[in-house]
Amino acid sequence: MQMPKTDTWNPQQYHAFQKERSAPFFDLLELIHRDDKRLKHAIDLGCGTGELTKILQVNLEIQEVIGIDTSAAMLEKCKEHEDTNLKFKLQSIEEALLQSPAESQDLVFSNASLQWCDDHESLFQQIFRALKKGGQVAIQIPANHDYPTHLIAKELAESPAYAKFFPRKARESSVLTPEKYAKLLFRLGFHEQHVHLQVYPHVLKSRDEVVEWVKGTMLTYYEKMIGSAQYPQFLKDFQTNLFLVLQDEKPFFYPFKRVHIWARK
Repeated sequence: MQMPKTDTWNPQQYHAFQKERSAPFFDLLELIHRDDKRLKHAIDLGCGTGELTKILQVNLEIQEVIGIDTSAAMLEKCKEHEDTNLKFKLQSIEEALLQSPAESQDLVFSNASLQWCDDHESLFQQIFRALKKGGQVAIQIPANHDYPTHLIAKELAESPAYAKFFPRKARESSVLTPEKYAKLLFRLGFHEQHVHLQVYPHVLKSRDEVVEWVKGTMLTYYEKMIGSAQYPQFLKDFQTNLFLVLQDEKPFFYPFKRVHIWARK
């Protein structure tokens, strides 16, 4: 993944549903073995605004955590969480793993970030290489790429009105099925693992809030590709097409699927 030329991430928009977005983090945190005294060095791939990385470091009493993210806007918010045990860096996930020395990490952690990366098989190879013997990996990946929000955005991007903004077809999801992740972990040599798919039931005020939700995440990719001049029209067309599919219910039930992965090398 290339570092974005335009940073379309908005911390305020992302935090519009902070409680709902953070729930999977705490579930992932519970998968990490807390009796492991080897947790001296950890890396958080896609740290966002840093408050959850801080919780990770404090909760597990990790000696040194490096949080990395590609968004300067997000990292600006991280400054208030920095201390001697926690540092943040502007870097892509792929670059961070490539530059991490072999067998240097006790924990590789990632909460809702790897869906932005291509070629997960190669990515997990790099994660395995970066881990010390006995090291742990804990990853949570949104798997809602087959929900109408994602399907309609991709379909709209490939329409005659917007296809010119995409040198290739709109990005395909790189997220694998839980069983494929489990098989990949086994092939790489992880000797313990726990992989499961979980549906998070989010009760929103209306279907309008679904649009607000994806504006803070998935739609940032389309905004970056289309540009600020044309994006408002894309957003309007997206909402119109989406509301042809989503029922006008109040409250609105928004099921969100996520893959949780824990393994030990």
